[in-house]
Amino acid sequence: MFIEPASFSKQSVNRFLGEDHARLDSLFQKARAAFDSGRRQDGAALFFEFQAGLEQHLRMEEEILFPKFEALVPHETEPGPTQALRLDHREIRKLLRLIGDNLSAGESPCGSAEALHGVLQSHSLQEELVLYRLIDRVAGSALASELVHCMEAL
Repeated sequence: MFIEPASFSKQSVNRFLGEDHARLDSLFQKARAAFDSGRRQDGAALFFEFQAGLEQHLRMEEEILFPKFEALVPHETEPGPTQALRLDHREIRKLLRLIGDNLSAGESPCGSAEALHGVLQSHSLQEELVLYRLIDRVAGSALASELVHCMEAL
């Protein structure tokens, strides 16, 4: 993806990843609505699109954002916020697999989808209200823009 120099210099981590959260939330809601209205094939296609996007989002955080945050804000005596967020990522991946398995077996994903929705709501708030804002503040605008550029390139 080509990044315009003007938009590159103004991009914050909070804005970039917050917008990705909104995009993913929309896909997830569309998938749930499709299942609720009996459009199982549409729901499955939307879910798998959502799953791929969410996996990419988690990779951006784990491979780029979290290591940079940990380097900038070391937590020597207590676990930092990224440790809790990584645990959430494991739970999210477990639920994604469970929903995918349910869909492959022709079963309803509703219970697992509700559980995933709950985890994602809490997780996204922690990231947007704490981690993303903190890294933007600690990193400064130039490094934050560089992080966004790296995440876009992943």
